[in-house]
Amino acid sequence: MTTADTIGALMSAAQDLAERARSNPELVNQIMADPAQAIADAARHPMPEGVMVTATTAEDGTIVFAASQDPDFDGELDDALLDAVAGGNTITCHKDNV
Repeated sequence: MTTADTIGALMSAAQDLAERARSNPELVNQIMADPAQAIADAARHPMPEGVMVTATTAEDGTIVFAASQDPDFDGELDDALLDAVAGGNTITCHKDNV
């Protein structure tokens, strides 16, 4: 699997996860506890080293995932992965879009 394929699979899984969480408070709690692991589990693919994922919820129930380069990572990200996390890549899912 190429880096681009990996990124696509993880982003697709994050979107699916956010959509499923709209009606599942327990899933929201799992996402908030460890968003990177929640996405990796949903994608059935490990999160690449050096990528940090955060998740937040807005007052309206919107779930937002943001991916960025982990500042504590000592290695180098390949170009495709660096492009994907440069400036933070976000996925937003509105709770009222059911």
